[in-house]
Amino acid sequence: LVLQLMIEHAIKNPDPSKRIMVISADTLVENPGVKKIIHELRDALCKSFPWIEYHIVEPKEDNTLLVCIIGKGYQAPSVTFKYCVRRLKIEPAREFLEAVFLAEGPEDTCLVMGTRDNESTERKRSLNKHFGEDFYGHHPVGNIRTASPIRDWTKQEVVTYLAFNRAPWKGARNTALLAF
Repeated sequence: LVLQLMIEHAIKNPDPSKRIMVISADTLVENPGVKKIIHELRDALCKSFPWIEYHIVEPKEDNTLLVCIIGKGYQAPSVTFKYCVRRLKIEPAREFLEAVFLAEGPEDTCLVMGTRDNESTERKRSLNKHFGEDFYGHHPVGNIRTASPIRDWTKQEVVTYLAFNRAPWKGARNTALLAF
């Protein structure tokens, strides 16, 4: 949804000086349907909007789920023990951002996320910590601002938007995502 909103905005307000970069995480233990959607979306965006950069980040080998469970003896992730999100998604994305944005110097950058308050109590607490009541937050990498434009959307609002607003790219469609 957030990707679609960003691209719709870019189409309506073209600005060649603005760079759009999509970062998606493949945890290497994704549901095959999710993995397929990630890769189909990347391919569809590359064809429809070659000016958009699409990057898929993966965890380092020593942080993969199998290494953590089998090699390091961690217990399987649970509601109370969620080490996997940080290791499998957050750290690879942060390393990518550091490599790109710290190497290139300060830039007016905003990381737009699709996180919502009502996903869970923990997610709401995290969003309040990083954003408070503000629209923008601050990312720990460089001068990157963060925004979560659907922060107050319900799951039903997300589904309704995707169902009634066709994606502006050819290939991966919202109907496939919704069916999944």
